[in-house]
Formats: sequence, C-alpha cells, structure tokens
Amino acid sequence: MPGLIEVLDEQAVFGFTGRVNIVLKSNRQYFGAITQKDGLIVDAQFKKLHGKKALFSILIEDLSSDTYQYIVEPELVEEKDCTMSFSLKELKRQGAEVYQQFQASQKLKPPGDLRLMINSGFIVDGPSVTADEFQVLATLTEFSRVSDVYKNSSLLDYETTNSLVSLRKKGALRVFKNP
Repeated sequence: MPGLIEVLDEQAVFGFTGRVNIVLKSNRQYFGAITQKDGLIVDAQFKKLHGKKALFSILIEDLSSDTYQYIVEPELVEEKDCTMSFSLKELKRQGAEVYQQFQASQKLKPPGDLRLMINSGFIVDGPSVTADEFQVLATLTEFSRVSDVYKNSSLLDYETTNSLVSLRKKGALRVFKNP
C-alpha cells in the first residue's frame, strides 16, 4: 500500500481535484480526509482536528504506523471549502520539521496512566502561559489522566507533550500515580 505522501504526490501530478479519504486498513472506518484542488492541498480533517493541524497529524500517523489506507475520491471542490493552500513540496518541507519535533518529544511524553491536577496557586500567582499551554490547561479541567489529555486535546501530540513539560517546570501541574 502506498503511503500518504505517495498518494498525494500521484494526485498532484495530475492536478487532482477531490478528496483523499483516510480509513482504517482493518475495517475501513472513516477517520478524515484531505481535500485537493488542482493538485494543491486546500483542506484537511482528521479525528477532531481541522486544517494544518489535521494535515500534520495525519502525516505523523502515516510516518509512525501503517494503520491507515488512503482512498482517492474525485469530487467538485468549491472555493468556500478551501481553508489553506499547500503544495506537496511545502508539505514535505514543513512535515519533515514537524516530524522531527514529534520524534524529539517522544522521549519526554509522560506515561498515560498518570493523573494531573492544576496547581491552584499557579492560577493566581503563576507566570503567563502560551496558547498551547492554555489549551492543555483547558483540557485538564475536564480530563485528569494523561492519556485522556492527549486523546481530547486539539493539539498535536508533540505540542501537548511540550506544553505538559513546560507547565510542569512552571509549577502549574501536580502529578499523581493511579493506585
């Protein structure tokens, strides 16, 4: 089975307009799609993500595992459906950078069974947080297990990992092991 880059490259050569559906190989369950117009990538949806984050998440999954199959489906794409414009060359360049960051963060990823709580003193007196850190804090208000934070965050895994590490260094998080 060809990988994502090979499928997109083949379609870009022909100036393809339509969707590349992302389905599980095992049961063909739909997980998202990449939309192309005249060979350019103009939209992406994957799990709960949209746009560039979805595109890079799909790429990371494709490079990390052999879980998905890509089904090409020609269709008309209207301008209102275009949320970005990426050439395959740009995707390869930026995707390589994102994948390197993803690999580097894997060593820092905390175990999924740990529980996290926001340190209340940090909210009152702590230093300012980045947008990604704020997103992780918002996710932590609903989910305390690390595995749930990754599953329910709209950030890429490496962004979540980097934010968790940074928040821990700032004293924003308290860590508990499950009994």
